[in-house]
Amino acid sequence: MSENRFLAAGWAAIAAAGLMPVAFIVAGIEEAAFDLGLTHRAVGLGVSDVLLLVFGAVMVYVLIELKRMLFERYSYRGLDVIIALAIAWTVVNYGGSFTLQSIFSIIGTTSHASAEIVTTVFWIVCIGVFGIIDALLGIMLLLQGRRFGTPLLVFAAFSVATGLCELTVIFSFLGLVFFPVAYISLGVAFLRPEERLEFV
Repeated sequence: MSENRFLAAGWAAIAAAGLMPVAFIVAGIEEAAFDLGLTHRAVGLGVSDVLLLVFGAVMVYVLIELKRMLFERYSYRGLDVIIALAIAWTVVNYGGSFTLQSIFSIIGTTSHASAEIVTTVFWIVCIGVFGIIDALLGIMLLLQGRRFGTPLLVFAAFSVATGLCELTVIFSFLGLVFFPVAYISLGVAFLRPEERLEFV
């Protein structure tokens, strides 16, 4: 049996599944601390921003490896464009968010409300676009379901669910449940070299 070259990607996908909800929980704690008067800064860099930046970097790696795995194991290039868009938007989202918060930290802001509006609008746009990308990625995998093993199909199904929730924006918080399931499943797909045998 040949060595599985996707072991690191598998563990990275599982790490991403944990990092995302942890980062948002920490962000909630930071916001609650401001509301309770325990901190004087509601905008600017926080621990959650660093966690989200790390999460974004891990996601870029996982997506690159997903593209490679789909080609090497399944001779499938149908998602190349979608994955490229996902990588680009991940950089825009998490890199842009970190940059915004860094600017607020360095120059400050005379109006907490205006800073919150800028950040909120940025996040809404990013979440909506992620919804489209995640839904398309999942749908295209499901349409080629015969090529893939169960873990990838579970990943695809939960990617669609995550994308639809993100598209509503209001229900995007459900992504905190669907996203980890999707990426744990993707991690299993990476970690199972025998899936190559399922291709017909």
